[in-house]
Amino acid sequence: MDFIKKNDFIVKNRKAEHFDRDLELFKKHCPESKLHNELKRVNSFNKHILVGLMLFELLDKVQPEDILKNRKKDEQVDPPAIVSTEPETETEPTVNPEDVSEIKEEIESLKDKVDMLESMVDSNESDIRNIEEDMNEKYALIQELETKLEESKANTPSKKKAK
Repeated sequence: MDFIKKNDFIVKNRKAEHFDRDLELFKKHCPESKLHNELKRVNSFNKHILVGLMLFELLDKVQPEDILKNRKKDEQVDPPAIVSTEPETETEPTVNPEDVSEIKEEIESLKDKVDMLESMVDSNESDIRNIEEDMNEKYALIQELETKLEESKANTPSKKKAK
């Protein structure tokens, strides 16, 4: 599958709600993947990203239809909702402090990685500029040497054999 088709599939189907089903399929078909290390540190913040990465690797091993079929196994008809006669009370969403600290750690880790990548890009750009300058200097020297060679050929009389 080419990159564009693979990317289109991932964009359309990357949903954190399918993480568990995709993970089962991923473990089955990609046991040697380096992504397993990242999957050990899954949280609600990075789950969406990891689903996309799993799909990217899975599409090298299985067909998109197999992934969708595997997800449908998880979808079952929900039983009818029980209607309560009690008035609903609003509850504030609870935030687990451990999740917050994990997310903060992940953000710091990502910031560090971004900083490292930016410095690598800066270094590479500098190296490229230096190489370009060296190549331009060497090209100018080559041009100069070729000119001198042509001039020396023109100034040197040709040796003719005397009979």
